[in-house]
Amino acid sequence: METDAAASPIERRHRVVLDLQACQTEDSRHRGIGRYSSSLAEALTGSETGFDYAIAVNDAFRDSAAEIERRFETRPGVRQIVRYAATTPSGPWTPGVVDAGRIAGEWIAQYAWTAQKPDIVHVGSLFEGSTGRAVVPDLVGLPSSTVVCATAYDLIPLVEAERYLVDGRTRAWYQSRIQRLSRCDLLLAISDATRRDLIARLGIPEARVVSIQGGVGKRFCAADASSARAEEFARSLGIVQPYVMYTGGIDYRKNLEATIRAFGLLPDPLRRGHQLAIVCSASDADRARLLGVAKSAGLAPGVVVLTGFVPDEVLVDLYRRCRLFVFPSSYEGFGLPVLEAMACGAPTIAANRSSLPEIVGRADALFDVGSDEAIAGAIAHALASPGFLRELAAYGVERAKQFTWDRVAGRTRDAWLDALGRKCRSAVIAPRQRPRMALVSPLLPERSGVAEFVTAFLPYLARHFRI
Repeated sequence: METDAAASPIERRHRVVLDLQACQTEDSRHRGIGRYSSSLAEALTGSETGFDYAIAVNDAFRDSAAEIERRFETRPGVRQIVRYAATTPSGPWTPGVVDAGRIAGEWIAQYAWTAQKPDIVHVGSLFEGSTGRAVVPDLVGLPSSTVVCATAYDLIPLVEAERYLVDGRTRAWYQSRIQRLSRCDLLLAISDATRRDLIARLGIPEARVVSIQGGVGKRFCAADASSARAEEFARSLGIVQPYVMYTGGIDYRKNLEATIRAFGLLPDPLRRGHQLAIVCSASDADRARLLGVAKSAGLAPGVVVLTGFVPDEVLVDLYRRCRLFVFPSSYEGFGLPVLEAMACGAPTIAANRSSLPEIVGRADALFDVGSDEAIAGAIAHALASPGFLRELAAYGVERAKQFTWDRVAGRTRDAWLDALGRKCRSAVIAPRQRPRMALVSPLLPERSGVAEFVTAFLPYLARHFRI
């Protein structure tokens, strides 16, 4: 690379820094982004593949840093665990406010990554740090030979800005992260739908966006779930009848209110013979709101069951035992619950929006979420057709086998090698390196104006100088 610009990217082992801060933060650790980042890192580091990995974690989250170190330190592809002690922001990110703790923390993190002399820096999520202790560098100061890469999950806040970007601070924060995303050499989209959005809405060149999709963990598999233990778990949650199941988030795009209303529109025999189990964490306010919708839809108490959070071993049993899994979301970056349900043998139907058709893979298992009647019709058709349910269950198990984390890891490595090749070819065509600049300045006192200068002009200097 920088020492031998003409060398082929496959002639030597490549050093990769994997930033796993997305597996640490309060916002992402136990949600889809954290699970995705962790699963991809495990698949990448599970064997010797010509890449040497340095796992980077922020010691501001000491407990999770130690847990990640224990999980990854013995994996075949891992050469080092990098625990950097980043300073903590003094408060939430605010436009126009210079936060010396945040600036210093970002520099500390970037220095820890750069010290590994990486060929590739892969950031699990650029959208961390709006609040809390996370700091994600802008990466503009990395050597020009380093491929800067990030996972791109979705553009939901941009697509539905009237819902998600209402207040000025949130809108400014999101736009600042979009700018950082756009400057990456390579974006790994978690679905074909997300890739299309990145190209169409942000104008990112197609060669810089690769769809790697997602995978399903080995624990999510079809098996008998008729054990007394599984039945007891279900009863303890309030599930005492055959049930239609949903799991995921509760925000408005998930269409749970419409699904509850649709359940109330089912023909009497189907409605009386089933419960609707909503399996996810729910605040008291969300619980009251959704149960209020159920009451307004004419559903008796206990028909809609809000289980709250359940661990994966319980979730797997619930997938295996449900009569039907329904996923009515209007927009998903990927839609991991759909894949998990299919892998567990749950007959699965989903909305015909965004990434869900590419997971489900058959038109008769998709429905329009534009009306309560359409959702009710799809649920009723499935529940009234035992043969269709059996067909969906068998199909889902086979379909899910196409989505493995090893396959995702392979696509990731291929994308990295392609990006490295582009860097090498660019260096051969234009070998003159940018001049080096050392920027030395105090961070404190905050009112000196130095921090404002650095924040404003460092991205522009980095276009012309190696900082």
